[in-house]
Amino acid sequence: MAGSAGPRAYDATGRRRLAGQQRRDSRRRVVAAATRCFLERGYAATTIADIARAAGVAVQTVYSAVGGKADLLIEVVNQAVAGDEREVMFLEREWMTQLRAEPDPRRQVRIFAGEMTAIGARVVPLFLMMRAAAASDPQIAAGWQRSARLRRETARAVVRALRGLRPGLSREHAIDLVWAIASPEVYDLLVLQRGWSPAECADWAAGAITAALLGEPGPGEPRELGRHPRRPGRPRRASGTGRGVAGGSLKGPGHARWAHPEGLAGQALRRQAVDRGGQAM
Repeated sequence: MAGSAGPRAYDATGRRRLAGQQRRDSRRRVVAAATRCFLERGYAATTIADIARAAGVAVQTVYSAVGGKADLLIEVVNQAVAGDEREVMFLEREWMTQLRAEPDPRRQVRIFAGEMTAIGARVVPLFLMMRAAAASDPQIAAGWQRSARLRRETARAVVRALRGLRPGLSREHAIDLVWAIASPEVYDLLVLQRGWSPAECADWAAGAITAALLGEPGPGEPRELGRHPRRPGRPRRASGTGRGVAGGSLKGPGHARWAHPEGLAGQALRRQAVDRGGQAM
């Protein structure tokens, strides 16, 4: 009929937006459920069906949202490292921007140590799980290698951003030191096994990196590389009473050497420097 309006074009924008939000919500629930299941049951004992039940979704939704079990573990670790699901490169996040802008190298080190300890609290149990699973799963092994490269790249970026290194210390050796002191293995030994608080671990790491890379510690920092900043009035643990991640005792003739971070990192790094012909610290 003349003058009548033609059929209105269908606009699917709203429906697509809703579908995209539902996919993101499903993915978020699946990743959160996988994190809980892996930490509570372990990687090997967790099934996709377990994760689907914990997330309140169908098994097929788990596969379509993330993938198989190896994909889930890798994604769980990635999100734990980042702290959220934002698509922001790790070395472009707020803590690194703050570190690059800080003019005081000792404060730069403290920013890094604080961030690495905060990440450790979220990710170290998952890192240890991933490392164990990598021995028998090539996909997880590849993910573990990518994580190791990211940790190395982070150490390199931090050293590059620092406002000067102590005389006689090469940049590569400095990267080695940062990489070792801020490693998940050190967090595991000091916090999870020996019972240090994350704040104590961050203080120790900052003092150790400062002494190793910059020279003399700054005011208020430990005077010895690897000294444990024990809280006033805190009772000293009896020998051999530490408990490991799996509840195993740390008793044994060598446990004191490993309990003290100078034995854990400092002595090993001194030997490494001597072996490479570098200057022992």
